[in-house]
Amino acid sequence: MCGITGMKPTYGRVSRRGVVPLAFSLDHIGPMTRTVRDNALLLQVIAGHDPSDPGSSDEPVPDYGAMLGEGVRGMRIGVIRHFYTRDVVGDPDQVEALDAAVSLLAEAGAEISEINLASLPDFSDCGQVILAAEAYALHEQWLKERPGDYGSRARERLLAGAALRAVDYLRAVRWRLQLRDRVAKAFAGIDIAITASSMDPACRIDDDEALATNYWRQARMPFNVTGQPALVIPAGFSQSRGLPLSLQLVGHPFAEATLYRVAQFYENATGWTKRHPLDLAD
Repeated sequence: MCGITGMKPTYGRVSRRGVVPLAFSLDHIGPMTRTVRDNALLLQVIAGHDPSDPGSSDEPVPDYGAMLGEGVRGMRIGVIRHFYTRDVVGDPDQVEALDAAVSLLAEAGAEISEINLASLPDFSDCGQVILAAEAYALHEQWLKERPGDYGSRARERLLAGAALRAVDYLRAVRWRLQLRDRVAKAFAGIDIAITASSMDPACRIDDDEALATNYWRQARMPFNVTGQPALVIPAGFSQSRGLPLSLQLVGHPFAEATLYRVAQFYENATGWTKRHPLDLAD
């Protein structure tokens, strides 16, 4: 929603040591930058195994900038269209931006196909149970001893985990494995997928009703549940108010470099990172 580039690397790719936790099986640490190249450079610095983080992976760290500038000809890109046209209908400007991005990739020689995953509500229901249970377990003592340190919205959401039963959490964990297997099958024939991130341009930060609505209108939870890398990049500006639009690229585990390759091509082809919302007034 801010017109920047944000990487959620594969779960365990970047150490969580020193970071205030939210949910230990869902937390991902990643860089937010203006451009794709800067993002790749920053991930290069922070990625790697950390024995102090029990969730850290010892998978070798590749050169994340190695494929920048290679183009997308011959790449197999799957479009998860039902996320933003059927499961949660996106803002027309956002849908148009995604369609334009898919067309651009196709014209550049990528092989485009449509793939289907479980519905967004399935991912959301599963992920929210896991998130609520783990977040409350991590924050229970602080919530009891210093509740005023939390904002009202955060405190309300964290306290919801107190009412969950162990059986609810365990069922969600089992469901998560089923969802992950289904996604892996869908990704078997593609290099990356493209879909929405947020379904709408940003609302006002002081509009509580709009914030509460927009929180659920997003497609990021599926890949928190699966632990796959996902990169969100600028995709233009809304027609009505000139606010940033975005798209999400999703890859195979530990294939962040492939996401950067596609994102760099799109960034170069569109030039969105060279523009700012205020530029539209010119």
